[in-house]
Formats: sequence, C-alpha cells, structure tokens
Amino acid sequence: MQPRSTRGRTFLALLLCFAGLGLLLFFAGREDSHPALPTAERDGRSITQILIDIKPQDFPNGVNPRSPGVLPVAILTNADFHAQTVDPQTVRFGQTGTEASVVQSTLVDVDGDGDLDLLLHFRIPDTGIHCRDTSASLTGHTFHGQALTGSDSLVPVGCR
Repeated sequence: MQPRSTRGRTFLALLLCFAGLGLLLFFAGREDSHPALPTAERDGRSITQILIDIKPQDFPNGVNPRSPGVLPVAILTNADFHAQTVDPQTVRFGQTGTEASVVQSTLVDVDGDGDLDLLLHFRIPDTGIHCRDTSASLTGHTFHGQALTGSDSLVPVGCR
C-alpha cells in the first residue's frame, strides 16, 4: 500500500511490535498530516493501524498512573479511516492495549479538522500504565469486525 498525504512532506517512521514481531513502516507527511495507514496481517487476519491521541490538545501527554481519574483518548478520523465506524464496546486501552474498557464515548471534532473523531475515556487504574511506561496502546474493532490497533506516547507524572 502506498502512503499518501495532502499536507506536505516529512519522513516519519513507526515501529510496531506485536507479540515480539517487529514491523517497520514508513510514511510521508508532516507531523500534523494524517497519512494513509497500512493494514498489517497477523495469523491470517488483517489489522488496521489507526491514529490515536492520548489527552487530545496536550503535548506531551502527561499521565499520572496513580490517579483514580479517567484518561481521554481520541481515535482520529482521516481520509482513510472514519472513527465513527469503531464499536466502542470492543475497545481496550492501556499498557498493551488489552487492559481498560471504555467508560464513556462521544463523537466530537477533537483536532479541529472538521471531521468527527471518537473521544473515549478510560479509568486510569484499569489501564495498567506504570511510571516507567512511555507509550500506551489501543485495540478494538469496527462495527463490521475489522481489527484495529494504535498507540501514542505518554509522559508519566506524579511518580516520585
């Protein structure tokens, strides 16, 4: 699959690790662009890589693993993927992407591009995120059964 972007060119590499299998993917596009994301296969089933944003509008994404609160995570809509196709009941988020289930979901434009994104909230204690973690992952399915995965960086705070 040939990635494409309509907003400029910068080289970006993404390393995906799935059960010890490393897959290096390269995209073209600026940091603020949303390039097409490839579909990988695992055990004969395709898994679509999606764009997520932990704590939309914040960077770096500071997360206090000891907080009893909730953490917002957005699944972003782009030219190749529509977040409203995601079944929130299938979504899990956390250290490996299998931990916390959704406690609240809503469709809203979180990145200001005019498209509806899926904003999800997860209980922080359920995510399994620890003070040593630097990223978290999300897994789920669309209403049609397509498997999805995505990850984003985080910065642990309140860990002294």
